[in-house]
Amino acid sequence: MPEINVSELMDKIPTYFNAEAARDVNARIQFNLAGDQAGEWTMCIKDQTCSVEKGEVADPDLTLKADAVLAAQILMGEVDGMRAYLMGKLKLIGDLSLAMKIAKYFNV
Repeated sequence: MPEINVSELMDKIPTYFNAEAARDVNARIQFNLAGDQAGEWTMCIKDQTCSVEKGEVADPDLTLKADAVLAAQILMGEVDGMRAYLMGKLKLIGDLSLAMKIAKYFNV
């Protein structure tokens, strides 16, 4: 399996966005990722658009905390996010209902 480049993956997220599925969604999602490829990214979903920028935002609707590679595997559909959450490997702070719906906003 090729090595995951978390920064490149975060840059590509908007290309997988399904605008129709995210109708009426207005959310700011903070990714606080640890490990060898640590970093902070903010995803904004608003007006059926999606953008991802490096850095943090004040008062996000949802914050995800995990190892960067694990988070990338969850985003790519290689690891079940619910299982990672239940095992304590993924921490969610904020709107948990948003966390449950986020996967349907993307075509992976």
